[in-house]
Amino acid sequence: MLRRREKKRYLTILHSQPRAVEELQKRHAELFGQISAKKAGIKEMWSDQQVTVVRCSLESTDSVLASAALCYPPMCVLDVSGTIKRLRRRLPAKVNTAASPR
Repeated sequence: MLRRREKKRYLTILHSQPRAVEELQKRHAELFGQISAKKAGIKEMWSDQQVTVVRCSLESTDSVLASAALCYPPMCVLDVSGTIKRLRRRLPAKVNTAASPR
């Protein structure tokens, strides 16, 4: 049997909380249970003051997006990508658009 590496997704999250990833992990565990939270593998890759890049598994991307939307205050997911390189390339355009007043 072949052992394959699990596919990941990277999410750019705009937030106003100092510990956004811990809040996201806690909310995901409340909504979907501890086993699903462990399988999701939510991990902070890097963080700025209001923007955080989070890694999760491909299978649990939908549940992580739902958890981010149902946090209080809600977190805004700006972008989702399969590679961190592409996510960083698109990041400045997304952050400037989301942060500008309308």
